[in-house]
Amino acid sequence: MEAVLSAAKELIAKGEADLSAAGKPFCDQLTAEQWRVVRGKKLSEAEIHAIEELSIHAHFADKPHGRQRLYELAKIARLDGMLSSGNSLESLISGLESDIRCGINIPSAYAMLGASHVAEGRYDLGVYYFNKSNAIAGRNNCITAFMGLSRAMPAIAAFERPRTNSSDSPLVFLNEIVNFAGGPVAVVAGNALYVNRFLENYARSIAEKGLGSFSGMHVHWVKEKNEPSDSIDLTVNKAKLAFPSLNVTFEQVEDVLDKKSYFAQSRFLVARRLNEHYRLPLLITDLDFQLGQDPSDAIKKLSFIDVSFLQHRSKSAQWAFPWLRSMAGSVWVNDTDAAREFFRLMEVGFSSCYNPHWFNWGVDQNLLTSVLEYSRTTFHLNFASFSEVAGPHLFNVPMDLKAGVKSQAI
Repeated sequence: MEAVLSAAKELIAKGEADLSAAGKPFCDQLTAEQWRVVRGKKLSEAEIHAIEELSIHAHFADKPHGRQRLYELAKIARLDGMLSSGNSLESLISGLESDIRCGINIPSAYAMLGASHVAEGRYDLGVYYFNKSNAIAGRNNCITAFMGLSRAMPAIAAFERPRTNSSDSPLVFLNEIVNFAGGPVAVVAGNALYVNRFLENYARSIAEKGLGSFSGMHVHWVKEKNEPSDSIDLTVNKAKLAFPSLNVTFEQVEDVLDKKSYFAQSRFLVARRLNEHYRLPLLITDLDFQLGQDPSDAIKKLSFIDVSFLQHRSKSAQWAFPWLRSMAGSVWVNDTDAAREFFRLMEVGFSSCYNPHWFNWGVDQNLLTSVLEYSRTTFHLNFASFSEVAGPHLFNVPMDLKAGVKSQAI
C-alpha cells in the first residue's frame, strides 16, 4: 500500500493526467491492489482513510480513471472488513446511496451498491445495480478494469423464459466417435492456439494420474473463421497416443469482437448436450490445467453431487462479486436431470447477457453464480463446493506451458 500512496503523491506533484505515461501505470497499480484486497489482503483503518482522502483530492477531480479506482479500493476494503467481522452492511449501503445522490463517482458507487446487496442476500437487486453501473458507464463515464467483469450478468428473471420447442444444434464430431463407458468424461475446450499449446500435456496427465478413473476425454474446439480444418490434427493425434479414448467436437465462432469470453464459455454451452450424448458424468476443466493427483477418491465423493465448482465463503469480499464468488476452473456435471437443468439455464443466461460486440470477460463465473442462486429457490440441486469434495490440489497449472500464451490470444 505504501507504493500506491507514494505513486499518488508523485502524480499530484507532477500534475500528471489520468492516462498519461505515468497515470496509466498508476491505474494499473490500483487495479492490482483492488484484486489483492478482494482476495484477502487486509488494510488498516489508517490506510483506508488515506485512500479515501486521495479519492477526493483536487488533483483527481477531473481524472475518473484514477479517482474511481481509489474510491472502489477503499469501499472494497470496508466491505471486506464488515463481512469478515459479521457486521451489517447497512452503513456502507447508506453511504453509497448518499454518494449517488450527490453525484460522487456514480458508476463505481452503483457497482459497490450492487456488491453490497449481493453480499447481503438481495441478489437480483445487486445485479440491477451492477447493470445500472454499466449502463451509465457505457455512455460517457469510466468503468474500471475490476468492475468491468460485471458487464455480463443476467437478472434472475432471465431464467424464467419459457422453454422453446426448437431442437438443439447437433454436436459435430471431428473424428470417428469413440464410445465411452464406466466412468466420467474429462472435458476441455478452446481455440486452436490453446488446443495446440495444452492438449497433449493435459491428455498425458489424465493418462498418468487418472488411469482407470475416466472413461474418456472430450475436446470441444472453437474454430475461428478461415482457420484450416486440420489446424489441430497433429496435436489431437499426439494426445491420442497418451490417451486413446478421445473425442473431438467443433463449432465455428462468429467473427465478433469478444471471442475470448466465448472461448471460455463454450465448454458450458455444450455441457448439457455432451451429458445427454454420453449419459456419463463430466468433469469440465480449463484446458491449461493438468491432473495433479489420483482423482479416484474425489470422483467417488462427487458421484453423490449434481453440480460442483469452487465457491467462496460468505464472510469475504469475494462473496459480493459474482465473477469471484464462483470459479469455473473445475466443474462437475453429474448424469442427473438436475445437472442438465442447471446447464440448460447456463445456456439461457448466456443468450440473455452476452454481447458479442462488447466485452464480457467473467461471464462464465457470473453465470455459475447466478444459476446456482436461481436454483436454490426453484428446483432441488445437490451442490457442493469443489474444494470441499475433491480437495484443493486435484488440478494444477503447467507454468512452463502457460508462460506467454495470453499475449498470443485474440
